[in-house]
Amino acid sequence: MIKIERTYTITLLDSNVINYSISSNNPCITINNASGSFNGTTEKIYVTYYVKDLDCFKNNLITTIIVTNDKGCTNSFTDTLVNECNSLEVSIEQPDSDNLLFNAIVTGGKPPYLFNWVYGLQAQFSNNEPTTGFHSQKQLTLLWKHDDIVQPGYRIPQGISVEVKDANGCISKALNYYKLICEPIISNQTIAAQCFPLTTGDIRRFILSLTNLGCGSLVNNPLVITYAGATQRSLENNSYEITVPEFSTTSVVLPITVKNDKNIPSNTFNVTVIKTGICKIKPDCAAGFTLNNYTNNSRTLQFDNSAFSIIDFVDFATDYIDYSTFTFVPIAGEQVLTNATTLTITNRGIARFNSATTPPIITYEQTTPNQLITPIKWQVKNECDTLSQIFTLNINSVLSVAPAVNNITKTLFLGEPLSTTVTDTSNVTVTKFVTTTSPSVGNVSISSTGVITYNPISYSATNQVVTLKPVNQYGKVGNSFTITYTILSPGIAVPLTTCSPLVSYSLFNLLRNGTYSQGVWTGSNITSNAVSLNTPGSYTYNYTVTNPTNNTTKATSVVINYISLSITNLDIIYVDSSTRKAKITTAGFTTEQLNTITRINIRLITNNTSYLISNVAVESIVGSIIYVEFSLIDENDNSIIRNNYNSIEVIIPDNLNECNSEITRIYNKVPQELISTNNTGTGVVANTLLSLTAVPSINLSSLTASAVIANTKIFNCNGTFTYNYNNVLNEYIGYKITNAIAPTNPYGVESGSAVEYSIYGTRVYPNNGWDNKGDLKSGYTLTLLETSYWKNIAANTTDGPGNRHGIWVNDGISGSDLPYNKWVGFSKCIDIAVGKIYYVGLFADNQFKLRLNGITVLDTDQNGSLDGTQATFFYWHVYAIHIPKGKNTLELTGLNQDIKGGFGCVIYNNTLAELTAATSNNNLDIIFNSKTITSIDIVQDTSGIYESKGYTCSNINSVYSPCDNGTCIEYTVCT
Repeated sequence: MIKIERTYTITLLDSNVINYSISSNNPCITINNASGSFNGTTEKIYVTYYVKDLDCFKNNLITTIIVTNDKGCTNSFTDTLVNECNSLEVSIEQPDSDNLLFNAIVTGGKPPYLFNWVYGLQAQFSNNEPTTGFHSQKQLTLLWKHDDIVQPGYRIPQGISVEVKDANGCISKALNYYKLICEPIISNQTIAAQCFPLTTGDIRRFILSLTNLGCGSLVNNPLVITYAGATQRSLENNSYEITVPEFSTTSVVLPITVKNDKNIPSNTFNVTVIKTGICKIKPDCAAGFTLNNYTNNSRTLQFDNSAFSIIDFVDFATDYIDYSTFTFVPIAGEQVLTNATTLTITNRGIARFNSATTPPIITYEQTTPNQLITPIKWQVKNECDTLSQIFTLNINSVLSVAPAVNNITKTLFLGEPLSTTVTDTSNVTVTKFVTTTSPSVGNVSISSTGVITYNPISYSATNQVVTLKPVNQYGKVGNSFTITYTILSPGIAVPLTTCSPLVSYSLFNLLRNGTYSQGVWTGSNITSNAVSLNTPGSYTYNYTVTNPTNNTTKATSVVINYISLSITNLDIIYVDSSTRKAKITTAGFTTEQLNTITRINIRLITNNTSYLISNVAVESIVGSIIYVEFSLIDENDNSIIRNNYNSIEVIIPDNLNECNSEITRIYNKVPQELISTNNTGTGVVANTLLSLTAVPSINLSSLTASAVIANTKIFNCNGTFTYNYNNVLNEYIGYKITNAIAPTNPYGVESGSAVEYSIYGTRVYPNNGWDNKGDLKSGYTLTLLETSYWKNIAANTTDGPGNRHGIWVNDGISGSDLPYNKWVGFSKCIDIAVGKIYYVGLFADNQFKLRLNGITVLDTDQNGSLDGTQATFFYWHVYAIHIPKGKNTLELTGLNQDIKGGFGCVIYNNTLAELTAATSNNNLDIIFNSKTITSIDIVQDTSGIYESKGYTCSNINSVYSPCDNGTCIEYTVCT
């Protein structure tokens, strides 16, 4: 509810009593004091309006006040209520980015103001708000409570908002984002630490003083040290006494963090502690001496007196033994102490102590064989200078029988460990085996119970041998014995792809080298483990190996894929005078195999020579058919068009098919002939052609062109040549001529010019670098000419090639560029002395179409990049086009879609360098210029059908040509 108060002063002269009433056009409004009366002529009335909500202000809120007096006089006025809340604005100010202190700044509205602060998870903070909800405090102070609630989030942008409510009940809201960036920064330190006097163990102690290079004060806050056993004690002034347990390395690193007075953790800084002085843990001298392997201070060794010596380790449970104090304790009358570490036992042997080994050892060397127990007693001191109790090492000398084991043979599969329990042949107890030689592959392990396990981890066709010696309980060693292992494995068979039939092919050839070859092959067409295949397909074979010991088996499988790849058909499709497309029908290829064929080699074959075109990119693959478009232009001389072939061979390279050999197919040029209306010709008389049914298979260069043949002429693509309409040998096109129908009321010609024509310059498209939409092909580069000859720099109606060569229809109506959406133009007979690449310049406002000898060379009205754009006339477009020798029918039409119309054409007999350097027409060899055209003789609809405003042909497949006194020619292309 929005409250709006108004004061109205009402005056109505010559009144004793005045009555008033107030009403509104909107039910959203409730009016307090909506009617009343007073005495006199002037009075102030006070009215309060209550508006339901802000949506009520979407339409004008108008109240009407009507005033009447006791004399019957009436007056009225209106009041438009506006949204006073629109003027209420609030924003949030953070005076110091290092502190979470925020001020609410209010403008507009009606005081007093109430505030409601919202700052995310309120449990994360302590705050100074007097209460929740709306209150009168416009300042807010927050403090993070990281320890109890969440990990520090001061680096993440935080949102804080405030709502302000004024006396009218209007509410405005502000949102601010902040980062608390007051982070303490502490540098890494390296400190030397000395030993601290012993209490319960070794420690090192040092003093750490911190300097804060960042924000805030450290105020002696506790450190967080990530190191086991570390302790700390504050010394005030941000100094701490640190202790760490003694460590074995030369130094240790303590990662540490500390918070500042804003409760923000510092970076993690490293304190590297290095040793100074030596710390040593002393033994607990009261604990005595504990010697491993001794029971009640005594130990007995079994010793076969056929041996020379036996050793025993002196292995105490503590490292704090002073072995320099070791001494044997002799038995009086039986033993003599040569020195503290050498003891002679009369008529038995000598005991020696060696402290240089780890652990130290006692060695007993027998001098006289016996079967007695010889006690050897000794003592040693610890580092507390305490002498140990007397320890006794008993040497039990016996004369035993050496164990004997027979040789063993075993057979096992690769990857399956085999365990063998080995026993003595003479009932002697064997306590261990000593390995003297190991197998070359695999691992051998021996258990405490005498079980020998061999694990063949890799295959070897050679038997694997382990050589061992048995040892009895007295240490006597028997003679060597062997365990010989034969490893069985079906191995790994490698799949075979073959493009030729297989005859008695050994399937063992499919196994990798070293595979066990005593198994059996199963599958179709197998005789004695050899296979014969004549039919292409996929064949699966299994190889099984049997362990003769337990008749268990293992097997592997492999696939032989016999494929037959071929080209079953080849068609050559005419594209233009210098381009052909090959349609290659394949057989035997999978989709994946076809997709690997990315290029094709093509050989053009004549009677005496051949010409190879290498690495022609595949255009597309549809099903099993490959399409390749290739150029007949000689790679070394672009004036030569190699269209005099008899045959074309396509070659799928050997490295692009699984058979690894070239796959080929030859196409022979197929003759086509146009039947004469006079098919009773008399042939050749005195080398003069009279009438033909077909050009015979002879050297046509022997025919002359002196005869004139009436009516329809006859031509044939025979091998290389046809006979053309002018009785001149031609390389690739046959003709059929009929009469043309002259136009009725034809159009005239006028200049076609505009300031927009050629305003961006001239684009030159390279040979084979464009398609018939007029677009540049991928991988080719345009040449842009922008000199004043090639560009309408002044933006006028005279400069640039478009204005120089442009024409349009003169329909007799001033200012008109009709017709719209019609193809209008001309047909021109161009007599070419040398067949080669010429540069043809074109433009049109809006579309252009160029046909040469009945073939559409360029048509921009095909949804290409030029279609529907102004680029067709903003640029002069120059295309490299092959024009054959002799008379050619050139048909150029333009299509105007609205307003201005124009088109033009120029044929340049020049190189690209000469075009680039040209500054005027005089610098160029121009063999045709559309500015010479005097009549519009071609008018077609958008489907390309001739209309009567121009020449028409009765045969829809014919084109109008002025080359034979204005006739219609049907062109037949021989590919």
